[in-house]
Amino acid sequence: MTALFTDTFYWIALADSTDSAHQRALTFTDERATSPIVTTDEVLTEYLTFFSTTPFRREAAEGVNAR
Repeated sequence: MTALFTDTFYWIALADSTDSAHQRALTFTDERATSPIVTTDEVLTEYLTFFSTTPFRREAAEGVNAR
């Protein structure tokens, strides 16, 4: 099984239902449900920075801490 690298674009689109790529991120996740997902600390830092000034700040931080 091949691991999949995901970048900031993917994580933001997956988390933000108003993002124009949200549905594509959901579809990508469903289609590759058995593949391990790999990311980096830098990607997660960018993700947290993106959500740092939004009402979803706490949820974003909790999601990263859960990984």
